[in-house]
Amino acid sequence: MNIKITRKIWISAAVTLALLALSLLVSTALAQGPDDGLALSPAGGSPTSTMTYQGYLEDDGQPANGVYDFRVSLWDQDAGGTLLGSIIVYDTPGVTVENGYFTIYFLPGVAVNKVFTGEARWLQLEVRPHGVGSYTILPRQPITNVPYAWSLRSGAVISGTPSPGDGWVFKVNSGPSTGSAILGASVTGSAVQGRSPGGIGVYGYTEDLYGVYGYDAGSSQAHGYGGYFYSSNGIGIFGKSDALPNNPNIYAPGVYGYSTHGSGVYGVNANDTAWTSAGVTGESTNAYGVRGYSINNNGVRGSSANSYGVYGYSSGSAGVYGDSDDWVGVYGRGEWGVVGDATGTVDYGGYFYDDVYVQGKLDVGGAVDPIIAERFPADPEQDYAGGDVLCLDGASPYVQPCTEGNDTKVIGVAVPGPDIEDGEILIAIMGYQAAQPQDGPVVTDSSPPRMVMVVKVDASYGPIQRGDLLTSSPTPGYAMKANPVDIDEVQFYRPGTIIGKAMGSLSEGQGLIEVFVTLQ
Repeated sequence: MNIKITRKIWISAAVTLALLALSLLVSTALAQGPDDGLALSPAGGSPTSTMTYQGYLEDDGQPANGVYDFRVSLWDQDAGGTLLGSIIVYDTPGVTVENGYFTIYFLPGVAVNKVFTGEARWLQLEVRPHGVGSYTILPRQPITNVPYAWSLRSGAVISGTPSPGDGWVFKVNSGPSTGSAILGASVTGSAVQGRSPGGIGVYGYTEDLYGVYGYDAGSSQAHGYGGYFYSSNGIGIFGKSDALPNNPNIYAPGVYGYSTHGSGVYGVNANDTAWTSAGVTGESTNAYGVRGYSINNNGVRGSSANSYGVYGYSSGSAGVYGDSDDWVGVYGRGEWGVVGDATGTVDYGGYFYDDVYVQGKLDVGGAVDPIIAERFPADPEQDYAGGDVLCLDGASPYVQPCTEGNDTKVIGVAVPGPDIEDGEILIAIMGYQAAQPQDGPVVTDSSPPRMVMVVKVDASYGPIQRGDLLTSSPTPGYAMKANPVDIDEVQFYRPGTIIGKAMGSLSEGQGLIEVFVTLQ
């Protein structure tokens, strides 16, 4: 018995042996049968998952017919070396040879991307009649390339005109299962690099997940980046979203940052001190430049070692604006919790449109124009008026217009209005004129009026002159001139009865005059 495989060249690249001619195809799209059109009986698996080996076998000088056993293996050298994968045996049921022609679908016993990496490879073939004798080992032959397969080797360049419609030169499709269409690996360089002088370097597209996804699996803290973007004269990262702000994507962010234990977005400005330079800058035409939100912590937090933790500036509106539904719009904490410094003509370090509450001590270093007032329970059945002289009611929790002269239960004078809120009336206990308000930073219909204390007086108990001390009178809600008591030729005013000092005069009848309220 003399077995040999004679020379035969298909349209594919040939691997030549002394006794062998074969066509080794990278994909079944290029695998074609012999030119005489004979049908082959392939062995070894599916053509979609293996590479095709075709040959012509002679036995004792005649075209072989029948079943033969083959052993096929892949090596990294032409002799010796390392077996890549395993030896694949085709002996059950063997390979059918017809008129000398046979086909084997070969897989090296390991993932092809592990062995076909661009380096040289050799194929070894062993053959015998089915179940008879020992195998004849043929010399190893190099696996050469189908011409277009050179484009898959290291350093290869694929050039062409983008296809109409899709606009691609090279396309790789991944099946329906989860995985990567293209995997790039590099120890220190770029595993995948995209370049476009005038277009998009790397373009990612998805309908429901991530267009581009980067992952850092390193164990060193603050060392790797899931994504790193650099621009020498433009924008490092540009994010844009055309989504409508609907639930659950209510913010429709152009850039979204998420962190399990740290900062979702972290920005650093290395050393530029220009006013436009910042670690993070937000800008908007009609909405918020920067918006922070947190369920259980700070919506926005700023920190600085030597300057301002948060600095707000506006050329025509609020530099910093705080708003809260249930708590504090702006909260300051520190050696100086909140500091206000006016630089304009209005000269208010702080301007408040509503009540101001101070829980601790209030130290005032400059001039003060105060009217100090407190709220007391108001009788819902009483018709109060601004300027009423009010006394504590011994029979109820309310304050009532005083009805006795020199009443020690006098508590103050109802401010102009009067000011009744939440069942309490505002009563001045000291002061004459409040500070003269100027237009505030928010445009209103008019500037708030300057509050000046007035009191209802009855001159029927004696004419009232500017500078007289006033006390309660028998006329309900009215004051009268206080008269001193002589004790050992020394005049005393009854303690606890003085309302204040008249800043105007009334010679007869009843009326309103300005008063400097000072209970004593």
